Amino acid sequence: MKLRNGFVSNSSTSSFTCDICLNTESGYDLCPSECGMSECMKGHMFCNDHQEELSLEMKKQIILDYGNLSDSEKKELNIVSEEEIKDWFVENDIATSGYEVPSEFCPLCQMIVIRNDEMLTYLYDKLSTDKKSVTAEIKERFGTYTAFNTWLESIKPSKI
Repeated sequence: MKLRNGFVSNSSTSSFTCDICLNTESGYDLCPSECGMSECMKGHMFCNDHQEELSLEMKKQIILDYGNLSDSEKKELNIVSEEEIKDWFVENDIATSGYEVPSEFCPLCQMIVIRNDEMLTYLYDKLSTDKKSVTAEIKERFGTYTAFNTWLESIKPSKI
């Protein structure tokens, strides 16, 4: 049991971790949008920068679905540049509202990015193996962590 003397506050510190890049932001009474993150309706937390990975066609469809555009603006949408679409996203702040962002805006829900833990589970199943077997194989093949790490560094640009 902790005993505290003097002023004690009940802090309201919030912390958010991106499910894609694992970047963590924290602060007093912080909401996701204040730290450049959003949470989709399925519960994925992601940095808003990852939305740049959505295709131009996806962005156009999102604008049509959520943009409250007039008929003439909808027609113009077909001829605007990629840069204008990107600017529209930023200006209208439609995809970065913080909580309960529609899944159309989420790079994870759109399967543009797949989390490493989910990818690993998929690969274990696809290769009909498990963590213990893979660990034993790595240990047998490389012998030391240094040798394994050297190999990992040599393949990163091409495989990851």
